[in-house]
Amino acid sequence: MPSITVIVPTALAPERSAVIERAVASALAQEGVQVEVMLVVNGTRFEPALLAKWRADTRVRVEYLELGSAPAAVRHGRSLIRTPYFSFLDDDDVYIENTLFARVAPMLEGGASAPDMVVCNGQREVDGGFRRCFSSMAQFTDDPLRGLLKGNWLGSSSAVFRSDSVGLEYFDGRTRYMEWTVIAYRCALNRRIRFIEDDGFRIHSSPNSLSKSQQYREGAVVALDVIAGLGLPPDVRTAIARKRADALHELAEAYRLDGRWRDAWLAHLTSLRGTGGLRYLAYTRHLLSDVAAHLGR
Repeated sequence: MPSITVIVPTALAPERSAVIERAVASALAQEGVQVEVMLVVNGTRFEPALLAKWRADTRVRVEYLELGSAPAAVRHGRSLIRTPYFSFLDDDDVYIENTLFARVAPMLEGGASAPDMVVCNGQREVDGGFRRCFSSMAQFTDDPLRGLLKGNWLGSSSAVFRSDSVGLEYFDGRTRYMEWTVIAYRCALNRRIRFIEDDGFRIHSSPNSLSKSQQYREGAVVALDVIAGLGLPPDVRTAIARKRADALHELAEAYRLDGRWRDAWLAHLTSLRGTGGLRYLAYTRHLLSDVAAHLGR
């Protein structure tokens, strides 16, 4: 059976003990592949007794990274791979049965057309139920790079990679937000990607979604800057510049609602200077109005 390592980055916080057990169990239950689960414990929030328990579990390989960072844990885990294939699984998500073999199978065909990575569909928890992440993966097949402009097809749990063709250089370990979007752009530029329609994972909802936080909005701008520097074709580079202007506008509005006038003005003026940013010129009056109201109190 093909051997695959499933990397599970985790802070191993005690309140997440049950969901970590659930994630690991879903990986170990996969059929048709020989699975090695690698827990990459990162940071100092871990419960010592919980760490000792996992280290005593012969089914699991435990590695430790002192830096508390999920992207750094992803990179660290990739650096330790010793199997022909590898994948990732968030510690609060689960694999659907037999998904790993379904993703490895196209890579077993061999030949010049064999993919370097296989990406499946998945399910996201919404309003107490699960919905597919994408109506169809076929929309990305012909042009994975430009498909990313429609939506990020690479989630943390959605792909299986060939170890000999997707190396450490694809995982920078620094990008904290939208890190999988950045990885997707790197892969789409020079790797062979196969998409399959199978639902291979379930993403469980989190009460503190990062995508709603101020840190995420700030990190999105940083991530788009990283993507813009990847040597993209001109049309894709222009589209990313427009997305950056959109992200800066959203950041300016968030700062304005927080009363952070200086930061709001800086984000707004930066958005105007970028490609497509002039469509937000009319927004200037909102900032002027709010600042005038504030000064008039």
